[in-house]
Amino acid sequence: MESTVGKTSRFDVIMVTLYLASLVAVAFLFVDGLPYYLTPFPDRPHHPGYAALRPAGSHGLVFGVVGTAMMLALLLYSVRKRSRKLVATGPVRKWLNFHIYLGIMGPLLITLHTSFRVTGLVALSYWSMVAVALSGAFGRYLYQQIPRNVLGHALGPSELRDREHLVDRDLRENHGITDESLRHLERMAGDTGSKRSMMNAIFFTIGSEFAIRRQLNRLMVSLEPETPQRLELSRKLAEKVALHRRLLLLDQLNLAFHYWHVIHKPFAIVMYTILAVHVGVSLFLGYVKGF
Repeated sequence: MESTVGKTSRFDVIMVTLYLASLVAVAFLFVDGLPYYLTPFPDRPHHPGYAALRPAGSHGLVFGVVGTAMMLALLLYSVRKRSRKLVATGPVRKWLNFHIYLGIMGPLLITLHTSFRVTGLVALSYWSMVAVALSGAFGRYLYQQIPRNVLGHALGPSELRDREHLVDRDLRENHGITDESLRHLERMAGDTGSKRSMMNAIFFTIGSEFAIRRQLNRLMVSLEPETPQRLELSRKLAEKVALHRRLLLLDQLNLAFHYWHVIHKPFAIVMYTILAVHVGVSLFLGYVKGF
């Protein structure tokens, strides 16, 4: 049984490159317009950059149109999850990664579109968008804590145990890891005798990330010299701990993911509703004339 735990693909590398290139571009646009953005609001009409950088300006409109298009494109992920006809377009995991990219870059461009002045009804849409983006980042973290197969479907307890047993066997047979070392890895993952609440499970998962990484690094020093197999061993040890911890906290993390959806969706509804009103009013009043 193949799992997505601990794997890095060419698509992941492409996405990281796209993130970095896009963030550099947005940073350049921000620095380039910084003198205008730092100008007090009453004095902005007299600034040389006003015609370009105001929300209805030549650059401001581009930021707004592209950012809005990205926010609308976020909805394609929901369509992909619910449509069997789109299975051939790629696994849900890849769609989610691009969904998150749009959810970061769209708000950044819309922030440039506002020229850092948000008032009136649009403010409710803007801060709802910020809430969607921040909660989306947290949702992505929760999503990563729930192991999935290559099709993006969540693994159940029995599937997790089967995967963990396969990893245990590989560590014993191919890397010479002892049963005592495997038990030590399981102790890193958490106490099997303690029943954690949902919030406690979330805080434990977040708080233990760096501690587990340090412990794994120390364990690697004692287990494996510098060999070509060292990277594979490191990945397998991390996968063992991740699988065991997620098995211990699976119910709590699934519950947290459910409640995250309950909170995330209302913000998205408010954002899209007021966004539609804003775009409609802008078109009606001719702010995008000649775009």
